[in-house]
Amino acid sequence: MSKMEQIEEHLKLFDFFPKLRDDALHRSSLSGMVTLLCSIFMSYLMISEIMAYVAIDVTSEVGVDLEVGVKLPIYFNFSLPGLNCEGFGLDFIDNAGDLQLEVMDNIRKVPQRPAGRDGVRGCNAFGKLLTNKVSGDFHIAFGRQAVATDDARSHIHRFTPQELDTFNASHIIEKLAFGEEVPGVPNPLDGATHIVDHDSAQFQYHLQVIPTRYVHLGGFITVSNQYTFTLQSFVVNTRARTFKQPGIFFKYELSPYQITYREHREPFSTFIASVCAILGGVYVVGGWMSGAVRKSKPLMKPRTSRRASLLVK
Repeated sequence: MSKMEQIEEHLKLFDFFPKLRDDALHRSSLSGMVTLLCSIFMSYLMISEIMAYVAIDVTSEVGVDLEVGVKLPIYFNFSLPGLNCEGFGLDFIDNAGDLQLEVMDNIRKVPQRPAGRDGVRGCNAFGKLLTNKVSGDFHIAFGRQAVATDDARSHIHRFTPQELDTFNASHIIEKLAFGEEVPGVPNPLDGATHIVDHDSAQFQYHLQVIPTRYVHLGGFITVSNQYTFTLQSFVVNTRARTFKQPGIFFKYELSPYQITYREHREPFSTFIASVCAILGGVYVVGGWMSGAVRKSKPLMKPRTSRRASLLVK
């Protein structure tokens, strides 16, 4: 025996996968059924594992917001069915002292319909406000023109009590967002509808704006904000001695905390390990089941033959 043949003989001792000769193989219909069931079960597990690998998991964590000196964009789209476009203004003020009256930049007003008997056409106001990243408020209120006062954080709307009866604060918030869209994070006020049956009302939305970062799977980061809100509404009696100003007011506070979302996917090595475990596990269990079926088959034959002999007698 040559040296190579001796090495091969020694290697046979480490063979954990001994092979049977083809003439020693025995196939049966019951084992075939077990194989078919195992194949179906294996296919189900494989599909589930592939779907789990393709799916993206999102985790969240909370930390302190360290971003300073950046701007806060506010995107809005309001439908005002009870007002004409020239019958209101949009004013903005923040805690840094930035006061913007009758804002027109980056804002459009479009009539919604032809004027009816009451002369009201409705108005769709939409656009973008770019503000300091501090707390503030903006509002849609009645008045021919807002006038700033000596206080940098206040202003006055000019109107007569009789004119207030023509201001209808009915509104539909088509969109209100403090930044770009964040996957899986809705804007809770989108679609909010409030119709006023009486002449005058005031709506106060108190918003808590939370800085948000979304880290995508490829490393791209979306920096935005999400918010929660509470609403207070008041009926305005313009014939009383004192009353609230009719309008739609949005007062927002900036949270000192930041929420970070991160996309994750199962590592490819873990996916391969799971696939191997499925293949090996189903193969082993299938072998046990096939062996159990083969061993139980001879035990069932005597009973069958005995019943057959009794029937013949």
